[in-house]
Amino acid sequence: DFAIAIDVAVSCDTPDLDKTDVRLGGGPVINTYSFHGRGTLGGVVPNPKLLNLLEKTSKKAGIQAQRNVFYGGLTDASFLQLENKGIPSIEVGFPVRYTHTPMENCHLKDIEQLIELLEVFILNLPKDVDLSRI
Repeated sequence: DFAIAIDVAVSCDTPDLDKTDVRLGGGPVINTYSFHGRGTLGGVVPNPKLLNLLEKTSKKAGIQAQRNVFYGGLTDASFLQLENKGIPSIEVGFPVRYTHTPMENCHLKDIEQLIELLEVFILNLPKDVDLSRI
């Protein structure tokens, strides 16, 4: 078992933002680390084998994925990873500009490529895949 959290990724391709290289039209986003940054709320250090498999799948499928470190928020994976004494987890998404506003927007190609990446990944995942951290 493993968990994939699908969420938005903050796009920083506007003149007022330069915190990450995530861009609209740049493809789906794979978080390599996330951290809330306030209080006791955590984040996700993705399962390294799951991360490696997803990135290899992206390259094989010819889908250019953007790597991202997400600071200042959480996804469902922050809590999914703690279930049943630990579930290998990873966060993916698509770039969005102006999140949580009436003018929030994205590039449809990024969403289409994310769907394609997840489909290829799940359909080609080896049945005996070992996601242990050891």
